[in-house]
Amino acid sequence: MPYFVKWTMHGQDTVHGSKVAYPQPAAAMDFACGALARKPRDIWIEDEHGKRVGNEIEIIRHCTKQATIPNVRQVGRAPTPTRRGGQDAAD
Repeated sequence: MPYFVKWTMHGQDTVHGSKVAYPQPAAAMDFACGALARKPRDIWIEDEHGKRVGNEIEIIRHCTKQATIPNVRQVGRAPTPTRRGGQDAAD
């Protein structure tokens, strides 16, 4: 079943949509994560029948799960060596 991303912008009544149909809701959510950068008034996922199957809150939750947090050491990665003064050895 195809899924589509739809959104409206502030001050506009026009409904914009993805030009591509996505085969799974998760793929549509991935596209919607990028569309959030445009700061839409409303954003959602629709199925092929026009039924909303995902809303803005669900999209934001999906994006949060997919995001990597900068400056956080990955599990299993060796710590950066430090000098006695507390500075990184790379400095």
